[in-house]
Amino acid sequence: MREATAYFEQALGVSDRLPRTRDVLEHSIDIRAALRSPLFSLKDVDRLQAHLATAAELATEIGDNARLAQILAFQAHYHWTVSEPIDAMSCAREAIARAELAQAPILRAMGTYFLGQAQHLRGDYLEAIANLRATAARIASAMLPLPCPTCSPPSTPSCRSTAAAAS
Repeated sequence: MREATAYFEQALGVSDRLPRTRDVLEHSIDIRAALRSPLFSLKDVDRLQAHLATAAELATEIGDNARLAQILAFQAHYHWTVSEPIDAMSCAREAIARAELAQAPILRAMGTYFLGQAQHLRGDYLEAIANLRATAARIASAMLPLPCPTCSPPSTPSCRSTAAAAS
């Protein structure tokens, strides 16, 4: 994990020296998001939060609601990890709002999941249950249908609609 983190941060060093184009900033945001897993594994949450804060600023600067929703959801998870439920709920709610603007149902589900986690941490169990159930429903509705064993791949739309009507 240390090696992965070093390579990601090396890539950030390179991107910081490039012209500030939208493409470069998008890659910088994505690299900072990718640092989440190795930094959590290393329990280096302070460095992670610094990268997430920078990523949020960059996503705001370029007006990328989808990337901002993802980063805000990751920040909600960070605040949950360090037992800051109010900050976690605030980030999660903003992630949900940005995901709606980006029309990104999976990112909305991610924000709703982290909101439910934060509400559980705070002791708001009924709200947590409602949001976690909503997360499961959103994920289920966003999943692609499984291929139909009786059709030639890929399944035809008429086959999918027949299967949906039967269920």
